[in-house]
Amino acid sequence: MKNYSLFQIVIAAKKNSAYFAELLKNINPFDFKNEIDLLAVLPITDHSKYWEAHQGPNTLMTEQPPHGILYKSGGSTGKPKYSYFTSEEWSTFTQVFGWGLTQNQFEDGDRVANLFYSGDLYASFIFIKDSLEKCEKKILQFPLSGSCSPESLAHDLIEFNINCLVGVPTSIINHFDWMQHHMPQALKSVEKIFYGGESMYPDQIKWIKKVIPHVQIHSVGYASVDAGLLGYCSTDCDIDEHRVFENSTLMEIIDEETGETIQDLNHPGKLLVTNLTRKLMPILRYPAGDRAVWLEPAGTPHRKFKLLGRSEEAARVGTVTVYFEDTRNMLQKIYGQEFAFQFQMRLEHHDQLDQLVLVVSQVPEDKEKSLRQRIEAEFLKQKPAFGEALSKHLVHPLQIEFRDIVLFEQNTRTGKIKRLIDRRK
Repeated sequence: MKNYSLFQIVIAAKKNSAYFAELLKNINPFDFKNEIDLLAVLPITDHSKYWEAHQGPNTLMTEQPPHGILYKSGGSTGKPKYSYFTSEEWSTFTQVFGWGLTQNQFEDGDRVANLFYSGDLYASFIFIKDSLEKCEKKILQFPLSGSCSPESLAHDLIEFNINCLVGVPTSIINHFDWMQHHMPQALKSVEKIFYGGESMYPDQIKWIKKVIPHVQIHSVGYASVDAGLLGYCSTDCDIDEHRVFENSTLMEIIDEETGETIQDLNHPGKLLVTNLTRKLMPILRYPAGDRAVWLEPAGTPHRKFKLLGRSEEAARVGTVTVYFEDTRNMLQKIYGQEFAFQFQMRLEHHDQLDQLVLVVSQVPEDKEKSLRQRIEAEFLKQKPAFGEALSKHLVHPLQIEFRDIVLFEQNTRTGKIKRLIDRRK
């Protein structure tokens, strides 16, 4: 396992990455006595510029050509975001997350079915498999993957007396829905569910508890391919609560309007992560895409925080990440110069599934039908993962809502139009 200091990562980034050499040209890490002071002067990562530097003649990475392993992040746009890890970085990633699993609700003797997805450069199945191997509990893995059929899973639950499932909430619910009608006896062995990839909402928990009253439901932990380690669950963590991997990350919550660092408890803000295990693709003050609050005072070991939903950089719709700027660019091309353009993304949740609503500038009524069709078609073209999730009944269809610009939801303090509205809670 290899952790670096913030000084080591910043020095390496400036020396070996053209992108960071320019971004940090006015910052000399040797001028600072400690990591906190250095962290405070680092710029917050701009997602668009960061990933643009990772395309074409790549100016982002610190090694050319890279070595190790490659994964696709999100898969929600026509230009997927690819994340590279050296072999040592991937080993550290899974070893640290495996330590986090040891702090979770796994127990010796658990028989764990891995229902995350694999293939097409997706990381979740392999990541959980490798992390479970490094969990210190004596567990037995069943690498079934999210592509297994409900019938096949039901037979395996009975045959091997599997008591734990790890996977995406909507996928697990789909399996359970089939089983309760066709093979209800398969549900008897299930004692624990560890979810990841998306939040578990109260209506989903209620539905699962109705099907399996005795089941325990926990987050498997908090991580992403692009940002890396984000949080682990201890036995005292409730739904959406996690703790900081303090030796491997520097976590911040900042005010979404002022950019100031938040230390107060229960003060919502945007979550930033600085990764101390990755130098190939440095992650410095990178927006994780979520809003959060601190639940414990500064200085508390492995400080606990609670997730509040997605921030404006990206929306997690079921299993799919939809980036705000990518969607803006798509809509801008469709609207062109003919109409005034503005939009916001709204997240709904009903009937146990997420739904994305694009609220877009009003156009003449006779133009709405054709414009709606163009937006829907282009959205599915640029975000194939959304179409895949839709076909698997993991999300509701995209909804287009035309609205006068003056009626867009605004921030009451600044008057700015809200970019992302999360109504799922």
